[in-house]
Amino acid sequence: MPHLTRTEIAILLLAGVIVAILPFLVLDFHRLLLLSILFLALLACGYLIRDLQMGRATATRIADDFAAHALLNHTTKDLAVLYDTALIASSKLGLSEVLERLTARVARSLNVPICTIYLREGEEFILRAAFGTSELQLSPVSFGHSLVGSAAALRQPYIVADLQQDPLASSPEDHHQWALKEELSSALVVPLLLEDEVIGTINVYARQRRKFSDRELQALDTFARQAVIAIENDRLFKSAQRRTLELSKLLEIAQSLSSTLDYHTIISAILDHLNDLVPYDRCTFFFLDPASDDLIPIAFHDPYLEKVPQFRIKVGQGIVGKVAQRGQAEIVNHAEQDVRFLPVPGSPLEPQSHLCVPLTLHGRVEGVICLIRLEASPFSADDLRLASIVAAQVAGGLESAKIHEEIRQQAIRDSLTQAYSHEYLRHSLEQELERCRATGIALSYIMLDVDHFKTINDTYGHIIGDHVLQAIVEAIRQNIRQADILGRYGGEEFGLILPGTRQEGAAIVAERIRRAVEALSLPDSKGNPTVRVTVSLGIATFPTTADTYVELIDKADQALYASKRLGGNALSFAPGTIATDTPEEPPD
Repeated sequence: MPHLTRTEIAILLLAGVIVAILPFLVLDFHRLLLLSILFLALLACGYLIRDLQMGRATATRIADDFAAHALLNHTTKDLAVLYDTALIASSKLGLSEVLERLTARVARSLNVPICTIYLREGEEFILRAAFGTSELQLSPVSFGHSLVGSAAALRQPYIVADLQQDPLASSPEDHHQWALKEELSSALVVPLLLEDEVIGTINVYARQRRKFSDRELQALDTFARQAVIAIENDRLFKSAQRRTLELSKLLEIAQSLSSTLDYHTIISAILDHLNDLVPYDRCTFFFLDPASDDLIPIAFHDPYLEKVPQFRIKVGQGIVGKVAQRGQAEIVNHAEQDVRFLPVPGSPLEPQSHLCVPLTLHGRVEGVICLIRLEASPFSADDLRLASIVAAQVAGGLESAKIHEEIRQQAIRDSLTQAYSHEYLRHSLEQELERCRATGIALSYIMLDVDHFKTINDTYGHIIGDHVLQAIVEAIRQNIRQADILGRYGGEEFGLILPGTRQEGAAIVAERIRRAVEALSLPDSKGNPTVRVTVSLGIATFPTTADTYVELIDKADQALYASKRLGGNALSFAPGTIATDTPEEPPD
């Protein structure tokens, strides 16, 4: 039985009072009838009021049920969208595909025709994903400009109800034209925040004027957080991949350093490994010659440097020289604008970036690694870190190789003159001849003998004779290339290999050597510059006058003795033609 309300209780009490006093009242029939009707009316009103109150309570409960059901439907839908978005963000797809799917999901969820995502690169924002438009070549947006850049600068959503009236919507110009072409009217831009850093924006557009609701803003903010998760996951994954590659390449470099003691082989292998770690367009290994204070390129990937074999850089000169002088690595982006810029002769002046790292051993700079990127593609601090690690490995490995090379050089060089030994000269001639034969280029061989050397020994003594041989070797070295090979054939005879040199070029070199030796004035045992010396030279050339290394030695020897028969201080071609009218200087 339902409980009685206060009103019902009051009516029943009133009715009871009336019934109780009726016997004491003198009433006629009509008054009694009226009172009875009144009583029944009051009783009916009480029940009516009760029923009305019960109906109102029922209606309230029904309305609450409908509201709860609607809220449950919205919550369920939101949870489904959030779950779907989270699956997309955490999937193993590439970042581009994840962002494309995310823009499509946002557009469907918010019922908008177009959704785009911009990612930050430096001080610009680049369009990386779009749904609902085929225009993917929009220009980058600067930080603080236009809708995208302003939302990023403010670090909060930017809502535009009417794109035609908003001044930020008119820039950049191609974005404004795109909005007109797509007939867009409204926009909502939400920044992508990773901790306190703005890494991009997510943007939705509507073709009709539309004021985006708080619920839509909240939904897009949720999508933005999922996009940030996807971007960060991709960054972490790529970072892990990069670290794995770095460790792998550093291990390969370490293995290269430990697999051989030939520093030419070491550097050649490192050039390739280094390009995988720090991509470059050109690379040069400079070694420091302490005697001349020159940085000499001993290995390189540079088509222009190949044409300038005598290229040198003084310590303190140019970017490379300054790095060697200070012993500190340096990045110079837009190097062509730097006052220290020192291009290789013949190379074009073009936008480029330099990364130079010193090769330091026991506190001494032994050389410099110089990497170059064209098109002004900048080097980063991470590039510098990796290049410095490689330089440290190279310096340590080259110390062992250097010691090995010094021992090897002692074995293959003449102890008096430091020219190569007879055996090494013969072996090198055989190898160089085969290389020239395979590549179809010429090779010349010069035999050189000191005129009247026995007389010098008899007149001034063997110590002065030794000084004469040393001075002649030094004069020869001053007039040949680094690629040329000078050896002591025996006694006062020397052999000189000129790879890639035809007969005419060999004659130029030989004449220059003859004149340089003739100009020498050496001190005798008392220090008086009275010792004069000359040389005779003979030239043989592959393939014009000889075909094998044995024939080259024999023909050059014949030409040498032809010069001797002329009285010395002359040069001759095999099989004895006297070299006359030779040029003063070689062509470039």
